[in-house]
Amino acid sequence: MKKHIQAVLEKPMNRKEFLGYIGAATLAVVGVSGMLKALLHHGGQSSGHNLVDGYGSSSYGGAKKSLLS
Repeated sequence: MKKHIQAVLEKPMNRKEFLGYIGAATLAVVGVSGMLKALLHHGGQSSGHNLVDGYGSSSYGGAKKSLLS
């Protein structure tokens, strides 16, 4: 494996080939699932729901109703 890496490093290549090798190496190290998580990360929100408590969420806001009714 060390000889294979050394052969790739010594191989003359253009920019397109170089970027292809770098992309493949990054995917191999990080993994496909890690790459997808990094690309789809939404600013620290762990869920897809953006719930905001309003006036009705406190005890003074009245009776709580279920979302399904």
